[in-house]
Amino acid sequence: MSRAELTPLDPFDPRMDRLPKGEFILSRRDGTLWIDHADSRILISLELLDAIVRGEQSPEVSIRVRDDADASPGCWLGAVVRIEAANRTVIYRVTEDAYWCLGYVAEWPD
Repeated sequence: MSRAELTPLDPFDPRMDRLPKGEFILSRRDGTLWIDHADSRILISLELLDAIVRGEQSPEVSIRVRDDADASPGCWLGAVVRIEAANRTVIYRVTEDAYWCLGYVAEWPD
């Protein structure tokens, strides 16, 4: 079974060093979303971004694409991902593409 939050990574690919090593971990407690850990810079999969837009993720997770962004599918640069959990809210901005591993770099905006 495929998990949308995972990107296919090759540990021997020389580009791996450029990817963020951060993690984002969430869970459900008594039916509510909880953020257990959130690093400031993460790799987010293209599949997960698409699933958020299709509404297949929790209603607490949303994405907003830049007003001036290219309207073509999969153009996520500049998009803002917002996770509103019971214990905190985390916002990531998609800042860099990593097409070679079907993902994007996302980081907390300044």
